[in-house]
Amino acid sequence: MYLSILLLVLGVVLTPLSALAESLDLETVLTRTQATHPAIDEAKWDYKASKRAIAANSWLPDPKLGFMLDDIPTSRSGFEGASQINYSVSQTIPFSLTLSGAKAKNEARSKLMESISIERKIIAETKKTFFELFAIQKIVTAQKETRNALKQLSAGLQKKYESFKIPTNMNTSMPDEKSENSLNLFSELTMARMKVAETEANIADSNHLLETFKTKLNLLMGLSAANPLAPLAEPSLKKIAFSYPILEEKLKNQNADLKAQEWMTKASKNEAGLAKMKLLPEIEPEFTYHQRENMENAYSVGVNLNFPLWLHRNEAEISSAKAKAIKSKRTFEKITLEAKNDLHDLYHHAVEHYRIVSLYQNEIVPLAQASMNAAQTAFEANATSSDIYLRRATDYYQAKEMMWKMWVDYQTEYALLEALVGENL
Repeated sequence: MYLSILLLVLGVVLTPLSALAESLDLETVLTRTQATHPAIDEAKWDYKASKRAIAANSWLPDPKLGFMLDDIPTSRSGFEGASQINYSVSQTIPFSLTLSGAKAKNEARSKLMESISIERKIIAETKKTFFELFAIQKIVTAQKETRNALKQLSAGLQKKYESFKIPTNMNTSMPDEKSENSLNLFSELTMARMKVAETEANIADSNHLLETFKTKLNLLMGLSAANPLAPLAEPSLKKIAFSYPILEEKLKNQNADLKAQEWMTKASKNEAGLAKMKLLPEIEPEFTYHQRENMENAYSVGVNLNFPLWLHRNEAEISSAKAKAIKSKRTFEKITLEAKNDLHDLYHHAVEHYRIVSLYQNEIVPLAQASMNAAQTAFEANATSSDIYLRRATDYYQAKEMMWKMWVDYQTEYALLEALVGENL
């Protein structure tokens, strides 16, 4: 039974995402990335290794065992005849165990925050790639719609031009200059064909980006670069629900990079304390058992003290540890300023980009489409020129392209804000 369940789970993991669902949503992509991305797994193992170091730094050093033969006669060739055999054991007891364990614990906490930071950054990068892929798919669709409309326009102009049946010079494709209408029509036809070619070039460039984002998204999910993807489900456009002061407070309390550096600063203080504690002697209790010939066995107990006599070396070590602690504190202050600056830029850009995207979605694109449709109707009724229709069609495509570019910018900024403040907003 358990084998069947295991095979079923493996089948789900190994099956291409295009076969699992009719559409691929963002949450599915993020779940897979979190489960398979090697950088996330590496950071987690790094934390586990540092966590296991806590016990190693909190425990006593290894004891010393001794064995000695006393009074071996020189007249004999072996060790026989020794008057006494000594068995000893000693254990160094440093005063720094508690502080050493605290330092290791703070370093492990820093590693945990680093692993969280790496995961959040990779999740933000995955979201950005998902948004870029979704937007470029929409842009390609708009480009193809524009190309098809331009092709229809070009075909109509071609028929009109051919209907004139005005003879042209033998050595040129230009119509007879005496026919002004034919000349104008030829110019409009040429412009329409050029716009078709330009749109085809734009589609080719967009298809390159399309394949680039597909490859990147597949690799982020641990799949092969050429894995076919199901159609992407459109992610929601969420408005920022928190004010800047609230986000700044979340940043200070939850940003993983700040927390990692904060724990490292505490570990640096512990290191400075450990350097000072090396000025204290280490106690080493010792027990020796004496096995004696022709005498009663006995034992000895004693205590050794390791005195730090080379004070200059210790002073240098203390100064170095203090300098590291101060540097760590300044690093924390520096990255705090940088994080606040990033938050300010992201927040205000996102607020403005949300307004811009809303304007494009609700006003600019609908108006551009209505203008293009009206120009197309007027052109088909011979009430306007093809040049006006071309401009309206181009305006519509550019409006849609700009809307999706702004959409990507906003969604990316929103994802980066989430990574920065340490929670899904």
